[in-house]
Amino acid sequence: MYTNSIKDIIPTGVAVKIYADDTKIYAKVNNDEDFMLLQEAINRFYEWTLSLDLLLSVGKCNVVHFGRRNQFREYFINNTKLLKTDTIRDLGVILTTDFKFSEQTREVVNKASRRSNWILRSFAIKDIDVYIRLFDTYVLFILTYGSPIWNPYLRKDKLLLQSVYNKFSRKLAFKCGTVAL
Repeated sequence: MYTNSIKDIIPTGVAVKIYADDTKIYAKVNNDEDFMLLQEAINRFYEWTLSLDLLLSVGKCNVVHFGRRNQFREYFINNTKLLKTDTIRDLGVILTTDFKFSEQTREVVNKASRRSNWILRSFAIKDIDVYIRLFDTYVLFILTYGSPIWNPYLRKDKLLLQSVYNKFSRKLAFKCGTVAL
């Protein structure tokens, strides 16, 4: 019910996306007029939160600039300068200003590797099929979560993702006393 009125306060030319308690206000800024329009949208959003007694954590608000010719303008909420960042996490996906997903890939690989190792340490069975099902259930979703968005295109990132399964297969073959998968 709260968010229904946001569309009424955001000026034309500025977009807003909302999911749960996350709000993104964005626009293409080519000149001073575009800059002022985006700042006005931010101001209106802040006033809207005040009018509904919603608490806005300004310290968690950030500005991300995309594009090579970006002018890197400064934006404010209630006279507090918003911090600039090159990396932002949105629904668990790390996005960088260069649109490369190497950082996302590294984080996913680390998490999936920890989970793979946990599976191998936690079970003392010799049935490879059980381990494969455990991997598919508890690790594969980590590797594929949000992949239509952050689908890596760099060869090094693809190889890093593949290494999770390769290491799991080698360790599993050693544990079960069989040939590598």
